[in-house]
Amino acid sequence: YGGDEFLVMLIETDGQTEAVAARIQEAVKRRNDTNGSFPFPITLSIGMAHWDPKEQESIEQVLGRADRRMYIAKEARQGPR
Repeated sequence: YGGDEFLVMLIETDGQTEAVAARIQEAVKRRNDTNGSFPFPITLSIGMAHWDPKEQESIEQVLGRADRRMYIAKEARQGPR
């Protein structure tokens, strides 16, 4: 999507986006626990947003919501400065 950001679009998740994000985070944690290639852990900050075609919201607005949520997650992980 840009820089070190990736975009994953999940169709027909039936409200399970949080569960998918948790599975992704757990897989990265397991990889960190078993991978000696990096001297530091790989971390993710995930921002999610749901787009409903019946709503009057553009794709750009939905992506903006997800982006803001990703930065909120990143701040929460890093703690106050």
